[in-house]
Amino acid sequence: MEMVRQAKANLTDREIQVLGLIAQGMSSVRIAQKLEISFETVKVHRRNMLRKVEAQNTFELIRMAIKKRWI
Repeated sequence: MEMVRQAKANLTDREIQVLGLIAQGMSSVRIAQKLEISFETVKVHRRNMLRKVEAQNTFELIRMAIKKRWI
C-alpha cells in the first residue's frame, strides 16, 4: 500500500486531473481546451506520468490508475 501512495504522490495534482480526463476518454485537444492549457502541455503531462509510473503506454497508465485507485 505504501508503494501505491508513493507512486501517486509522485504525480502532481494537475497530472492526476489530466489522468482522470484521459480515463474519461477525452482527447488531448479537448483536455487542453477544458483546462485552458496548451495541447503541448497536455502532451508533457502525459509523457511525465508515463515516465513517473514506468508505464509503456497510455492504456497501461489508465489501467494502473484504476487498479490502484488513483482516479
